[in-house]
Amino acid sequence: MQGPGTRIARERCLDCHNDVLERVVDAKGTRIRHGECAKDAACDTCHGTAAHGSATRWVRQPVMDDCVRCHLSRKASVACDACHTEKSSAQRLAAGPWQVTHGANWRKTHGMGDITVCSVCHPQSKCVTCHGTPLPHAEDFGRTHGASATSPEQKCDGCHDRKVFCTGCHGIEMPHPATFLAGHSKIAKSRQDKSCLKCHYQDDCDGCHEKHTHPGTTKGTLKGKLPDIPAATP
Repeated sequence: MQGPGTRIARERCLDCHNDVLERVVDAKGTRIRHGECAKDAACDTCHGTAAHGSATRWVRQPVMDDCVRCHLSRKASVACDACHTEKSSAQRLAAGPWQVTHGANWRKTHGMGDITVCSVCHPQSKCVTCHGTPLPHAEDFGRTHGASATSPEQKCDGCHDRKVFCTGCHGIEMPHPATFLAGHSKIAKSRQDKSCLKCHYQDDCDGCHEKHTHPGTTKGTLKGKLPDIPAATP
């Protein structure tokens, strides 16, 4: 026989367990203050098998990433022992989603996790060692990433498919191939082409086309924050 297909109203549980909202519950190696951490959540968000056991079709359980995101937003402690009272770090990582991101194949799977919670255990310098840039990217990275993407040390391909990710946003091959300058007049619609102005100042075009400076001596792709130019639709 199949189990219930809908979530259970929390009021049914609180009829008998209302006291959990007033105290710290320490059970099965986890410490939690329901009144703060789960005051608006359905009980079966974490207690998926309560009452129905193995008959439950969708077994839900606590996910640490959810806890960490909330703690970070509220500037609450993210120290392991603030919530965990038993088991070693290795045992904790062997359960839930982290067994995928921290398993034997972690070099290929760690990006499948929520990058915002990685900093709880791993300093940004740990990411830079392999990725060549701090992770997660800064909020304005989408407008300032040109310097990183074109540097000889760039490692964007480790996470991003260049043809899909870069070209899909810019609408043209990125970074530009060595032959781009000689043939760019067939791609750029004008010196006001918004696809170009996403990365270049107008001066880059005028330097060659009006001032007749030698190609390659203009500013090129900006190294700092780009001007506030609306992004063109590829």
